[in-house]
Amino acid sequence: MSIFRAIAVFLLCFAAGSAAAGPRLDAIKARGTLNCGVAEAEPGMSMRDESGNYVGFEPDICRAIAAGIFGSPNVVFSPTVTLNAFLESNDVDLVIRGLTHSFLRDVGGSVHFGPTILHNGQTFLTRADLGAETFADLSGKRICVSSDIYADFFPPLRRYFDNHNLAFEGVGTQTRAESEEQFFAGACDAVTADYAELASAVIKHADDPADFVVLPGHIEEE
Repeated sequence: MSIFRAIAVFLLCFAAGSAAAGPRLDAIKARGTLNCGVAEAEPGMSMRDESGNYVGFEPDICRAIAAGIFGSPNVVFSPTVTLNAFLESNDVDLVIRGLTHSFLRDVGGSVHFGPTILHNGQTFLTRADLGAETFADLSGKRICVSSDIYADFFPPLRRYFDNHNLAFEGVGTQTRAESEEQFFAGACDAVTADYAELASAVIKHADDPADFVVLPGHIEEE
């Protein structure tokens, strides 16, 4: 499904006032604004510009949805990066990205998922001069990997290396931000996370993006 088709379907879901969205949609219309949860510092996805305005993939879709409801992009943005943060704030109406659509979350009843607008997947970021072209080229290399309650990249990484008989050497961190910092500081040969986050990391940290390579393919998709 293309991004634009997904947006159109999402707008129709809101406009139709489905049973799942009904009370929330009524509250949004009464308030006059759509409160949208977005990432705060993910270049390309969502970040603040020099004037403090949110720009990127997520804010643009929020504005499109708001325009479908009100006829104009009446949006209030809130930094929201985890499921718990979303659930704890009744002021946030929806989030665009970052809360992976899973079976357990779908049947749990606490959130309602709209159409998929972004396919992401766990892969690797390396330095171009490492010469790695495939995942197998990372056998025996130091890989920075975060393992926290919100984004645990370690199990898929270890499972992939074990299943493909690759030598594993992980450099563990508590958060994805720490993994990125360790990688760009030279503590490891590669860092693993989702495509979108790795691309944002290059924009945030690299003096020359051409010095880095996001390897094609994925070890886990979401």
